[in-house]
Amino acid sequence: MSDLLSAASLLLAVLGVLYGLWYPEIIEALDVKVPDYPEDRKRPYRQVASVLYGRAIPLAVAALGVSLIFLPDALKIIGVSIQNFRLRGMAAVYDYHAVYTAFCFVVAMSIAIAVHLTIFSMKLGHLCKRLSSDTKRVH
Repeated sequence: MSDLLSAASLLLAVLGVLYGLWYPEIIEALDVKVPDYPEDRKRPYRQVASVLYGRAIPLAVAALGVSLIFLPDALKIIGVSIQNFRLRGMAAVYDYHAVYTAFCFVVAMSIAIAVHLTIFSMKLGHLCKRLSSDTKRVH
């Protein structure tokens, strides 16, 4: 189990570093305003599309991948823990294992990052669509 925790932790650390490095770019792209005139939208569109396809989507896919790789093991651990608690009640606390808990926490953090980046990707995609339209938008 400690090998599994090490692998999951390492992958989460890589995700965390990339997330931390790219977060300011993602937020900056989300703050882009849609110009009223279509001819003024080319540069903002390129910026938003670059962040969407070069940062947000790849990182969301990576986080989702990490989550899906380790989720079955995390669900097994959670299921055994619930079953143990039902059978033994509060005495199940004596079976506590920090490595199992840490592993489940790492998986939960991967899922949280995946969900957060998916939401950002959807917002950036919507913004790209607005920037690529030819209709005048009034804010």
